[in-house]
Amino acid sequence: MKKKKTTTAIIVVLVIALLASCIGIFVFYSKSRDLQQEASKATSQLNSNMQTVYVATRPIVKGETLTADGDNANVEQQPIYTGLESTSYMTEDQLGATLTVDLNTGEPVMSNMITTETLAADTRWYEVNSAEIMATQNEGDCVDVRIAFPDGDDFIVLPKKYISDLQKSSCIFNTKLNEEEIVRFSSAIIDAYTISGCKIYTTKYVESNLQDEATPTYPVKEANIELINSDPNILTKAEKTLNLNARLSLESRIGNIEDEDLQNLDSKYDEKKSKKETKWQDEESSQSSEQSSDIDYGGDSSSTESTESSDSKQ
Repeated sequence: MKKKKTTTAIIVVLVIALLASCIGIFVFYSKSRDLQQEASKATSQLNSNMQTVYVATRPIVKGETLTADGDNANVEQQPIYTGLESTSYMTEDQLGATLTVDLNTGEPVMSNMITTETLAADTRWYEVNSAEIMATQNEGDCVDVRIAFPDGDDFIVLPKKYISDLQKSSCIFNTKLNEEEIVRFSSAIIDAYTISGCKIYTTKYVESNLQDEATPTYPVKEANIELINSDPNILTKAEKTLNLNARLSLESRIGNIEDEDLQNLDSKYDEKKSKKETKWQDEESSQSSEQSSDIDYGGDSSSTESTESSDSKQ
């Protein structure tokens, strides 16, 4: 009887264990199925949000042209996960556009980060070396090139130009100009060269992708163009002189120009300064001698009169 009870108890325990195992397996299967469904749903959502977009292959500064070909390529296509529409990103037909913000490596190029430049057939890269640049000027800045006259007149010569290949210590940068802009800028260079106190300088846009392009206000002078045509070397001379002035101006503002030609600049500056001081000294001595000749020294006239009267008496 006792043995029968023990056998029954063992059977009951086994049945309970079997039921528990079945319940555990069912629960585990149910949870696994739910997890698989959630994972499949997440994967489907990710796949639906995957897009192939253009990303930066290196740090790109604003003002650069975006290209995916050649040695100068700075963007490439990569798949990314995003919830934004495809229209939010730059497309293939927008290659060649100009970047309006700085980008780091791996960052996608958004459609609102670029501006599509319409390049005219006569647009060329032009080296600007006759403008006084700002002490805070940086590669990729968007600037207006202006001219200021000593009588207070101030005109915009080249509006909204992006600085490329900046050589800050030499006050040289490259930008894109068309034929009309080249002629206008050449006329301004002659003005700055021939008119004492006249200068060409740059002003930086606060937010170039939000601000509209300014309107050129500088009037081209036919006399300047005729002078350039009659003497082609005059433009080169003017650019060299204005570049020297720009470098000296920048040096005086930032206190340091790290350039191998700095000693030459100093010697030329000292030479000009010495000539001016000599001229001022000559003018001062000349004025002093003129003032001395005009002074009426007391007593001289009376002594002269006495001498004359004594001579008459004799």
